[in-house]
Amino acid sequence: MKNKIFHKLPKEALLLVELFLKANVKIYLVGGSVRDFYLNKIPNDFDFTTPALPEETCHILKNYKLFKIGAKYGTIGVNINGIYFEITTFRSESGYEDNRHPSNIIFKKDILEDLKRRDFSINAIAYDIFEDRLIDEFNCLSDLKNGVIRCIGNPKDRFSEDSLRILRAFSFVSKLDFNIHNKTFQAVVEKKDLLKNIKIERFRAEIIKILNGINPKAALKLIKNHNILDIKFIPKNLNKIPLNYRIYALFLIFDNLDFINKNLKNEIEIIRNIFNRFKYIRKIKDKRHFFAHLRVEFDIKYIFIALCIKIALNKKNIIFKKVFRAKTLNQKLSINGNDLLKAGFSRSKIRKVKNILSLHLYSKTLPNERRILLKYAKYKINGIVKSTI
Repeated sequence: MKNKIFHKLPKEALLLVELFLKANVKIYLVGGSVRDFYLNKIPNDFDFTTPALPEETCHILKNYKLFKIGAKYGTIGVNINGIYFEITTFRSESGYEDNRHPSNIIFKKDILEDLKRRDFSINAIAYDIFEDRLIDEFNCLSDLKNGVIRCIGNPKDRFSEDSLRILRAFSFVSKLDFNIHNKTFQAVVEKKDLLKNIKIERFRAEIIKILNGINPKAALKLIKNHNILDIKFIPKNLNKIPLNYRIYALFLIFDNLDFINKNLKNEIEIIRNIFNRFKYIRKIKDKRHFFAHLRVEFDIKYIFIALCIKIALNKKNIIFKKVFRAKTLNQKLSINGNDLLKAGFSRSKIRKVKNILSLHLYSKTLPNERRILLKYAKYKINGIVKSTI
C-alpha cells in the first residue's frame, strides 16, 4: 500500500519520476513539498532532488520545456502538461561571503549530504515515491507534530550562511502557526544585524509571506518585541484583515515603506489617506455624503479596501458597509463632457461640474437621469461656476 503522499501526487509528478526510473536514476520529492503533504496541504511548489547532474537531468527531460536559469546551482525547472517542477542535484555548499549565496557548490551522490545543508528541520525531509520510503534523519515529522521551527546543526552558522533565513523563520511562524525553538531564536536575535545584507526585493517577499500566513500577528509580535525590525504598531485584529488586503495595511505596521515597490507604495498611501478620514457618523444621510466625497476623489476599489481594513480592526465600522453597498456608488454619470460643452460650459470647468453632479448622484440627492442632471447643471451649477471665475 503506497504512502498517503503517493495518492495525492498529480499524475504529472508520477510521470516525472517514471522518466528518471527509466534512466536508472533515483529521484525524491523533497523539502516543503513533503512537509505540506504531511500537514494535509497541497504544496504550492513541487520540488525534487536527485544525484543526477544538471546536464543529465536535461537529457532525461529533453522532450519537455526546460528552465535552466538555476543550473549553476544544480536546479532545472520543467513544465509537464502545465505543471511546473524543479529538480535539484544533491549538493553541499560553503563560502557564504555575502551572508546569502554560497561561493562553492559541490554536487554530491548522497541525499543526506543534501538534506543537512538545508535551513530548518521542517524542510529537511525527502520521500522516495516508488519505494514508498521516507527519509527523515533530522526529525522533521517530530518538529511538525510539536509545531517547532528548528535549525539544522548550529543555528548561528545557518543564519551566517544565509541571513534571509532569519526572516524565513518568522514567515514559517505565520504560515504554520509554529513556535521557534529556543536555541534557534537566540541565534535569530544575535544575528539580526545581518538582515541589512538582504536585497530589498527578497526582504519584501518575506514580509509579504509573513502577512499572508494564518498568524502574522504572532510573527510580527516576536519581531517587534525583540527589535528584529523597526515596527511601529501591530493591529490587535491584524489576522482578521482579509488576506488580499493585508498588504495594504502595511502603513499601520511600518513607518518606512521604502521596501515596497513604487506602484504598490502609491496605492498604500492612497488607502492610508482614505483610512485616516473615516470617523464615526450617525446619520445615514451624512454617511452617504461622506462616501460621495470619497467617491469623487478616489477609485472605488481603494475606498472598499480601506473600509475592509477598518471593519476588520473594529466591528463597529460595519455601520458604513450598508451605505457603501448601495449601487449608487458604482454608477457612472449619464452625461459626459460633450453634453456639458453643448450646454455652454468651457472645457476648463467640465471636471468641476462633473464632480458636483457626482456628489449629488452618490449622495442620492439627484437621480442619474440625463435630462435632470443637465437641467441642474444649467440652472444650479452654472451660477456656482460663474461665481468662482
